[in-house]
Amino acid sequence: MIGGMWMPELVTLAGGEPLLTRPGEHAPTLQRDRLAALEPDVVVVKPCGFALERTLGELDVLREALPRRWRARVYAADGNAYFNRPGPRIVESLEIMAACVHPEAFGDFAEKHARSLQSIPAP
Repeated sequence: MIGGMWMPELVTLAGGEPLLTRPGEHAPTLQRDRLAALEPDVVVVKPCGFALERTLGELDVLREALPRRWRARVYAADGNAYFNRPGPRIVESLEIMAACVHPEAFGDFAEKHARSLQSIPAP
């Protein structure tokens, strides 16, 4: 699933460009071929209901799902605590997204949220 509802707005506010959805649109589920056709610069993996530890525990599945030709920077984040529902932590979600989209400008946010965000090295 690609992030919908408030996620496209968070991406835009962080200085990125959402590839498929606009604010308020539901999160679409993509078939693998449509996912592979995308050319993202940054991918933030934040599965519903998954804390960072669980997402990291599923790295083999994640690596299998991501298209090999992508040259994107990939991050895993604590979707359960930050991204999966709107609420008071939406500002912290934006900080995490900014750290992923522009790490050179927002290293302080990456450091602040180091327990909830991890860069995933290319396979």
